[in-house]
Amino acid sequence: MVKELIIAHDWPTDLMLAANEYLFLESKVNSLVSQACSCFCTECKDRCCRKEYCSESVSSYWLRIIWTLRGNDISNYDEEKGWTSPYGCHLTAGRPPVCYDFLCNRILEENPMGTYVASLIKICKLPGWMGKNALGTRHLVTLSSKEVFSILNFNRLRNRIAKCIELFEQCEKQL
Repeated sequence: MVKELIIAHDWPTDLMLAANEYLFLESKVNSLVSQACSCFCTECKDRCCRKEYCSESVSSYWLRIIWTLRGNDISNYDEEKGWTSPYGCHLTAGRPPVCYDFLCNRILEENPMGTYVASLIKICKLPGWMGKNALGTRHLVTLSSKEVFSILNFNRLRNRIAKCIELFEQCEKQL
């Protein structure tokens, strides 16, 4: 399962800054999306959440950094169910971007169309966009620990995260 232990005191300052900024934005996205969707998702019999998605949060070095910073514990991960529970996801941060990538038809149909839904859709895309092309064409969540520590351009990543935070704030005003 988890191949590498993550020890925060060994992290370079640039990594800590980028990880905390990522965590900050993902937490805001998670909170807003949870508010918008929880009343639908808790009643749903055919949930979009799948264990296969959860496994990416365990296999991705970057996502393990994020959920460790958030205080999530690997002991809450279930081999059969992943992070899912009857009430939603145990992870409040460090989720794979796909977890935010879409809204089901019921959510879209039962919310007023226009600015609200358009802003919600944009906000859902932000976690994926933060890590897009982090190393060449590879997404941040696919990088190994060696790539994160020795090759990743943290200035570029932090600039991308800053742009995403700006976009989030603009979209949040539309809600």
